Amino acid sequence: MYHRLSEHVDNKYTVSYSSFIDQMKLLKSTNFIIEGFDGLEKRLVSNNWPKKYAVLTFDDGYKSNLQAAEILSFFNADATFFITKNYVNISHYMRYLCSGGVVFASKLSQEK
Repeated sequence: MYHRLSEHVDNKYTVSYSSFIDQMKLLKSTNFIIEGFDGLEKRLVSNNWPKKYAVLTFDDGYKSNLQAAEILSFFNADATFFITKNYVNISHYMRYLCSGGVVFASKLSQEK
């Protein structure tokens, strides 16, 4: 479970971009399949499990989640992103959501 990526790690909920990339490199180099809840649901139904499997989530809908989606796409990996409902009424948060970020992340997912 992740929350936020940043160059400046200032709390226990933040991971640096370079650390996140290193973690993805490690998982992929050791043959992990990395998916979000969509992939998990399909595997629960089909009972088709790889030997090495990770489910990733990003909580709270930070803007850095868009960069996380790009990084995951590069590694042919996926995750589930949760947007906190309490932020929806905050005007600057809605501007970032409506500026194409959510559409961009959705397109990354569809390109796989």
